Amino acid sequence: MIKEFIFDNWDNKISEKTKIYRYVTLDQFLSMVENKTNYFKRLSAWDDTWEAPSRNIPTEHEDGRLEYASYSISQDFFGQCWTLKEESDAMWRIYSLDNKGLRISTSIEKLKMIEGINRLYCGKVYYYDKLIEGLEFTKTKGKEAFFREGIIKRHAFNHEEEIRFLTINQEPFVQNRVENVNCLEFSFDPISIIDEITIDPRAKEYYVETIKNYCKRAGFSIIPVKSKLYDDDIYEKERIVQKWVSVTK
Repeated sequence: MIKEFIFDNWDNKISEKTKIYRYVTLDQFLSMVENKTNYFKRLSAWDDTWEAPSRNIPTEHEDGRLEYASYSISQDFFGQCWTLKEESDAMWRIYSLDNKGLRISTSIEKLKMIEGINRLYCGKVYYYDKLIEGLEFTKTKGKEAFFREGIIKRHAFNHEEEIRFLTINQEPFVQNRVENVNCLEFSFDPISIIDEITIDPRAKEYYVETIKNYCKRAGFSIIPVKSKLYDDDIYEKERIVQKWVSVTK
């Protein structure tokens, strides 16, 4: 259980009860359930090379010489991304390339149940057009200031609508610091944390039934459902009708 939860509600648009979603591959889901583990990845190892950018910004000396720091605390940032988007064509296509991905949901407050983290930060990502704008956003006071650099991201990624959970691979932030790794593994109970399981809208029916049976055997009381993103039952959803009008000359 988290000892200190730092909730950075910088725009006052979310709360600890806000529902969040995570699009995962089948492999990630199975690992989460079978091993009861949750992985946080080093931000500097993420695909976007602009994550936690200060480590890549040099310092200019009086003689004009530029020097890169040998170490930055941001190098020890580890995190996990969730999203506020309940349904997204883009997210399914990015994270479910084989049409077998899943979307799990929970609330922000339930992530406090992760074990092995002493101090956990949660913040909504701030998307910027110019890096200087993002760096200005990080200049704040309080405990959240320590983590702000980990939630700034270029505007090109704003379709993700991210909520991030961050910690630092140092004591006292984590119970056990691990050297030379890009992933930290923490224990948690998926049965207690996950509220909903949704299957890729393009998945075959046999696969949907397989996931339902697996989740039942794993101990979930919730029943997975297939996303209806691409269903064509427009009338059933919207109850909109067109009216026939006779036109006479």
